Amino acid sequence: MTSIQTQVYFLCLIGHIYTTDTCYQPISLQPCGGRWLDSQLEFCCNNVPHSIDSNQCCCIDTISGTQVLHTKDQICCGGQLFNKTDSFGMDQNCCGPEVVRESDKTKMCCYPPTPKTTQSGPLPRLYHYHRDRYPFWENASCCSNSIIDKTTQKCCNNKINEITMDTSNWHCCNQTAYDDRSHYCDKGDPNNHTVKLYIIDHCDGIPFYKHLNTCCDGVLYPYHDKRNYECCGNQIRNLMTEQCCTESSRVISRSRLCCGSFPTGIDGATHVCCPHPRNSSEKLVLHKKAPQARQCCGYGVYNNDLEFCCMGKPYPRSDYQRCGETYLSPKTLLKYHFMSSN
Repeated sequence: MTSIQTQVYFLCLIGHIYTTDTCYQPISLQPCGGRWLDSQLEFCCNNVPHSIDSNQCCCIDTISGTQVLHTKDQICCGGQLFNKTDSFGMDQNCCGPEVVRESDKTKMCCYPPTPKTTQSGPLPRLYHYHRDRYPFWENASCCSNSIIDKTTQKCCNNKINEITMDTSNWHCCNQTAYDDRSHYCDKGDPNNHTVKLYIIDHCDGIPFYKHLNTCCDGVLYPYHDKRNYECCGNQIRNLMTEQCCTESSRVISRSRLCCGSFPTGIDGATHVCCPHPRNSSEKLVLHKKAPQARQCCGYGVYNNDLEFCCMGKPYPRSDYQRCGETYLSPKTLLKYHFMSSN
């Protein structure tokens, strides 16, 4: 019998002994300044333990990358501490190394796409209203940490695009802006959306955009991807679940069989589709009396192993040998002549 040994270690922390092993270490224990602390009671800031009841916080200064201890009523901007509210009781926030009042409409802070947590990477930028430099201030917006004029520029995934004045028609396709009156965003490839020019076609004389509609024999449908759909006459079918009955240009389920003009086809397990004996352009749906009856004969179906069809009627092979101008019976050897008029 094989024995399993577990390595056990003992940690002595603040007068208490904690037991742990190589697979598990208590989550609440963290190293700080050369000793371990219980994070449920203390927090570590710049390698110095502090009590969680001290009304203090610790944050990483985005400018210097160092940890700064401050009270919960303060904010840390660029290595300096500021009150969360100014002398008028108005809320303040950091914009990089600067502090700005939230309600100050003469300033705008633009943030990079990813908040900076180390000394590398772009910083937020604070813009101040200037009549000559930013005459579009009322229409100003941010694009990453840059300021833009919304009436002539559009931000798409942190990239600035120049646009015309009619902004309501402009949209983003990945990082590219496009005017939906002349272009569209092709999303066929989910990993690579591209801007394409409209292609105009005609459907029974009616103009239409090929990326918005599909035309099937003069009938317009909402756009269907040709990789999964195709036209069947003036209908449209799903290539995976439906089939096209070419004789009638009808769409039916792949689980059924085409049969003339029958709109939903037939169930091949219980019925047979037969040509009409008097009208070749029509079809008959005949019920199978037995699973072996699979072939048509006039107004009925028959089992080819036991019967043969002659002049639109099934005859048992046990009684008749062949079909022609006469039928030969192996029992009576009598000949029956059938008039050609029949």
